[in-house]
Amino acid sequence: MNLKPQNPTDFYMKTIYYGQYIRNIVMPLERIKANTRNANGFKNKGNCDTKLLNSNIPAKSNVIRKAYHNFWDCKKLTFLTLTYADVNEFDIRKCKRDLNKFFKKLNYWFKVKNKNIKYLYTYEYQKRGVIHFHILITEKIPHKIILQFWPYGINKNIRVRENTNEMVVKYCSKYITKNVLNEKSLNQYDLNIKAYQFSYNCQNPITRKQVFTDTLNNRLLAIPFLLKYSYKI
Repeated sequence: MNLKPQNPTDFYMKTIYYGQYIRNIVMPLERIKANTRNANGFKNKGNCDTKLLNSNIPAKSNVIRKAYHNFWDCKKLTFLTLTYADVNEFDIRKCKRDLNKFFKKLNYWFKVKNKNIKYLYTYEYQKRGVIHFHILITEKIPHKIILQFWPYGINKNIRVRENTNEMVVKYCSKYITKNVLNEKSLNQYDLNIKAYQFSYNCQNPITRKQVFTDTLNNRLLAIPFLLKYSYKI
């Protein structure tokens, strides 16, 4: 590849450390400064569907990184699905209150055993319109305890197999955005409802930002390494 000599320019780079991975994002600094969205504070423009899509696409990537950062080395990671088997519950606000009560009881139960749990949950609507929750949690919970704290119904309570944490994290995280692209999904009406929630003790990935000077030619040669891939430490 023959590249013409170029003058050095300023680049912005954000490095994200999560679990065993490092993710580098590099952009010319002038592109960031030229983005009027940063000046006036508007994050997304367009109709409701566009705003929802624009908000959820980066959210999915951020959630996958944060989930992997907290759960990648968990030895007892469990995938749990809580449902409403005998009642048709459509009110997401009420369902979240029920779930908060479940976690409050569960946290106390583990605290008595001198254990702290981390969790991530997302929600979606079943075909009949009833809400259910998908949960990643760092401890295996006895079935009878779940029935005691969540008497509405259980679909799954599965211990994650060894060396499959990353796959399960991505599977659970996909529910955050998958319904956005489905015209029949009731999630589209929940514009003011957060589609996911981490426990308070989940840590954010470590992020470092810097500005450096280089030529565009050097950055283009580095794209396969810096931009397209996350790589293990």
